[in-house]
Amino acid sequence: MGFGAGTLISAISYELIFEAVKIGRGTGFPAYGFFVGAFTFYFSDMLIAKLGATKSSTSAGAQYSHGIGHYP
Repeated sequence: MGFGAGTLISAISYELIFEAVKIGRGTGFPAYGFFVGAFTFYFSDMLIAKLGATKSSTSAGAQYSHGIGHYP
């Protein structure tokens, strides 16, 4: 489900950037918006990873990683 959501967001973003370039031709605002969005996404991702890293010391998937079909 996460992959599908990411794909949808990516497709919409690429469609909107082309429309913004057509509308704001020569102004530089589409490039500014693109980079502001990229930085926002990058730093938000780092923040979420940092906050979630301390709480995910034990996960359900990690306890079954000894081999396929070998469950405790």
